Amino acid sequence: METKFNAYATYTTDVKRVARYARWLATTGPDVEGRIRSVEQAREDLQAAEQDRSSSFERVVLIGSDDVIQAGNRLNAAVWELEGPARLGETPEADVWRSRTNAWLESLSRFHSAAREDIAVPRAKRRARTSTSVIRADSSE
Repeated sequence: METKFNAYATYTTDVKRVARYARWLATTGPDVEGRIRSVEQAREDLQAAEQDRSSSFERVVLIGSDDVIQAGNRLNAAVWELEGPARLGETPEADVWRSRTNAWLESLSRFHSAAREDIAVPRAKRRARTSTSVIRADSSE
């Protein structure tokens, strides 16, 4: 059980990193929070995050249930929708970005649900999201 938990947790962390770098590149620019000094550095960080995401998803595929793998495939597709404009140096329209971000958040939530079910964690009560560490649908930080 712990092996699955670690694989699922690592994968979700890696997916969030890809989404965070994609957001910085596509909507905010490379100097957000002083963490990235150049567009080139941001692109390199995005590529490294994507490689980590790909590797960690392979572990999920090897040990996950069919439902977890299917939810992971959907989450991968959603994060690629965020990553694409960042790789191409494009800035999506606000409503397009909001739609893609909402789809990504919904896919992440579904992955969490499938993973919890697979490792027999009781369903968490739905709480209002208050953390600013997630990608917000409004990119006006």
